[in-house]
Amino acid sequence: DVWPDDEFTNQGPNAASARIGIQALGAQVFEGDVTPMDYRFMVYRRGNLDGTHTVNWGLNHGGTDSDDFTGATAGTVTFAAGQTLQFITIQVAGDTLPPESYEAFSVSLTGITTSGPTAEWDSSNPSSTPPTATTRIYASDSPSTPSMSYYSVFNGAGSVTEGSSASAATSAVFTVHRTGLTNFAQNLDYVVEGFA
Repeated sequence: DVWPDDEFTNQGPNAASARIGIQALGAQVFEGDVTPMDYRFMVYRRGNLDGTHTVNWGLNHGGTDSDDFTGATAGTVTFAAGQTLQFITIQVAGDTLPPESYEAFSVSLTGITTSGPTAEWDSSNPSSTPPTATTRIYASDSPSTPSMSYYSVFNGAGSVTEGSSASAATSAVFTVHRTGLTNFAQNLDYVVEGFA
């Protein structure tokens, strides 16, 4: 996904507050037979990046229960000054049960502690709606398991500050993430387009 309001402008870093959101890194995770499988969520911050922000997070069960996970299912992430991305790793427990349908779960952000500029949620209702990201667990031997690779592209910063001359260029970093089938090499083409 690319955030719909991402623009190459000089306004973002000068914003009065920071905006914090969460994105699932892919549409699904495959459940192993024995070894736990890691699944990551990306917590991003944009706008005013001065100061420190600490965010609480927690896992929500959809079709899952506590037996489907090992390791932490709640915690915090902290953004230092200038930092735009943090990651949450959820360990999905393996099992040897007969093939089963997918199970959904989500991670929500639940609170912000700030030392510096104010912060709000990057959601449809920033003042009161904590962001949530959802994904699905597929059994590795399930007939419903997807048989392809999935790609997402992210720009966590949301904006960059335009330089004053050609020699003062600023880099805008986009991260491409692959899930699903990852046991072979693939090449991707990309196009850069501008808009006002």
